[in-house]
Amino acid sequence: MLAQLMTLFTSMELRSEMPSAVYSHQYAFEYGDRWLLVDKKEVSPREYALLSSLLKEVASPNRNSMIEEWIQFLHGKGDIPTHDGTNIRITQLFFEKLATPLRELEEAVQAFFEDNLRLVPVSTQLAFLVEKVSAYVQTEEDYLSFAAALESDFFIKTKLYIGKFYPVDHSFPAFFKPEKDLFAKGLSLLPNQQIFTMESIFPSLLIQELPGHLQAVLQSQAVDPISHDEELLKTVRTFFENGFNASVTSEKLHIHRNTLQYRLSKFQEKTGIAVRKFDGALIAYFASLLADR
Repeated sequence: MLAQLMTLFTSMELRSEMPSAVYSHQYAFEYGDRWLLVDKKEVSPREYALLSSLLKEVASPNRNSMIEEWIQFLHGKGDIPTHDGTNIRITQLFFEKLATPLRELEEAVQAFFEDNLRLVPVSTQLAFLVEKVSAYVQTEEDYLSFAAALESDFFIKTKLYIGKFYPVDHSFPAFFKPEKDLFAKGLSLLPNQQIFTMESIFPSLLIQELPGHLQAVLQSQAVDPISHDEELLKTVRTFFENGFNASVTSEKLHIHRNTLQYRLSKFQEKTGIAVRKFDGALIAYFASLLADR
């Protein structure tokens, strides 16, 4: 019967231990000394009635009332979970595939961030970290270290979107929704990126929304003259991203400063764009984004 069920329901997961988390979009059933999890979207009312008659459904032990309050609040459907008058931000976590029990993930968050952040699991692929403003604000490097720890200790590959701080009031969900939308677009536009912010996504979003005739101008003026030279494009892009700092750019690219200067001069010679000036560097930067597409 198990093989037939797993053929019928492609999302079905077989667990040897009772799941510490059954998310709101899942059904959970006991199957002998094992447990079955299945996505509700795959189960019709008739199929649910049949499964319930054959197997014992597990009451959801997954989310405590506080987590549910946060989820409802962030979706604009509930009351404010905290009333201490502080500002918070939400860091969104996207998991390629989460097989780690929720309890272990919560312990990892607490061990890494202590009591500064609260984990709010949403689904098997999405969770939120709620961070209250404090004397120490978590940095991008902190989150990179956390993602590395999850991958090394739990084999979880994670992508993160770091939000902005806003007051915890009824307007917060309206600020949070654009961050959710940006993260979804960032995952699509920048598949190789791990840490996302509004600043890191917005330029690529602008290129995507740029009218065709303006894209054609960028292509003809900045990309075609260098024959799509990826090395040159990467150089000018890194130069811009590091604030025109030649030393930092050279270090990031693992090249000598003289090599950097040669490449910048070569780009200017072929395109006529003065990449050492802000407006020229900006054009070159957007050209590199266009070429990446």
